[in-house]
Amino acid sequence: MLLSICRLQANLRAQKVPDILKKPWDVIAVDFSGPYSDGHYNLVAIDKRTRYPEVVKTHSTAFQPSKEKLKTLFATHGSPRQLESDKRPFNSRELAEFATTEGFHHHQVTQQHACANGKAESSTKLNIANAFIQDNTSKERDAEKNQPRRIGEKFC
Repeated sequence: MLLSICRLQANLRAQKVPDILKKPWDVIAVDFSGPYSDGHYNLVAIDKRTRYPEVVKTHSTAFQPSKEKLKTLFATHGSPRQLESDKRPFNSRELAEFATTEGFHHHQVTQQHACANGKAESSTKLNIANAFIQDNTSKERDAEKNQPRRIGEKFC
């Protein structure tokens, strides 16, 4: 019994305790969701400390339009210390130059390991689900508006 308690304590000491981020927007995770029915994409940036999402609509996943959107986010929140993303499309030389200019470290995670970029990945799934729900409810609402109302029926 005593031996198993000692092993348990040794295992607890051996586990690495994750660093607690000191300030918001210090480390962010970035990913794209889409394309949506009108052809746009959402650039999703998640603060790893507070889990605060920023979602920006963009017409392309190319780096140049993404760079402009990121600049807007950095103007609002400040440049992060680290930006985490999967390799698509954030693996360009242009991003490396942008990271140097803005003063952040770009940490690439593999697409096959979604847990590493989990905050952004799960947020993009949530955005897709919300867009689908919103699109379907607006279609239902439009269909209801075209139906004739009965006398005495309230229209909401």
